[in-house]
Amino acid sequence: MAIKIHFLNVGHGDCTVVEFPSGNLSVIDINNGKIDEDTRKELYSELGVSELELMLKRAQTDFDESAFLLEKGYDITLTDPVDWLSSKSINSIFRFICTHPDMDHISGLHKIKNSGIGITNFWDVDHSFEKNEEDFDSTKYNYDDWTTYCELRKSTDSPKAIKPLRGHSLDHWKGDNVHILAPTQDLIDIAHEKDHANHLSYVLLVQHENTKIYLCGDATNDMTIPNMLEHYGKDFFKKEEGETIIFKAPHHGRDSGYHKDFLNLIKPDAVIVSVGKKPSTDASNKYRNHSDKVWSTRWKGNISLTCEQNGRATYAFEYDR
Repeated sequence: MAIKIHFLNVGHGDCTVVEFPSGNLSVIDINNGKIDEDTRKELYSELGVSELELMLKRAQTDFDESAFLLEKGYDITLTDPVDWLSSKSINSIFRFICTHPDMDHISGLHKIKNSGIGITNFWDVDHSFEKNEEDFDSTKYNYDDWTTYCELRKSTDSPKAIKPLRGHSLDHWKGDNVHILAPTQDLIDIAHEKDHANHLSYVLLVQHENTKIYLCGDATNDMTIPNMLEHYGKDFFKKEEGETIIFKAPHHGRDSGYHKDFLNLIKPDAVIVSVGKKPSTDASNKYRNHSDKVWSTRWKGNISLTCEQNGRATYAFEYDR
């Protein structure tokens, strides 16, 4: 049977849905698919819309931003993960994996909770990062998502909150060939010491036949990836003949997640970048030195990967450009 992975176009955030052959559906991170102001400004700049033109358009009472963007040639709409799941008649998530507690990875949890979509297992790292309601006063994020996250990570049933680390395993994720490469307790300690939650991000390796999919959250190139290389050794990551390697770029394709030596080892066949606004430290051109298939949700929309039992991998894009 095939495994299907969907990289949803959620703007400046992450959401990956994995349909395992076992029937165990996993959702890794969530973002509610809203265009943030920085992304909006960048799009208008690239589409040649002046600030004056935009100001005049916005002054109109019937201004429709989606229609205006379409008129200017940008017809890629963002995906709300809860709406996407509902459209597929998915009413149960076997495991929700929160890679780390940044808001662009947990925005939408409140909507899931109220949607009737059940969660069986909730993966979360044991950490002490906190947020207060006033922290949300000048952001696009919703405090309800944070409070829902806090509820879920303490839940003991429906969902059952678990906090697995590298080396931990249970039959149901061994059966799905899910391997936890990071974090470790050492990385969690470093994250607290440096007040940098990205250091405690999950990095997962999903294997299906001769296809390997690296799902890297916001893994860092100065802590997370070197820690993995030191622990496993270079031979563990070396691409073998006949393997297909899919690499989801850490931290939305930023330089902070790019690790040249690691990429030289795994030799990815495709690199997926989940991003809204192109980061000022974008590493896409560096990734193109390792693969001629570097795809961004920002321009491809939702990206789906199907890995067949014979090892053949096929891709589908919401927008073919």
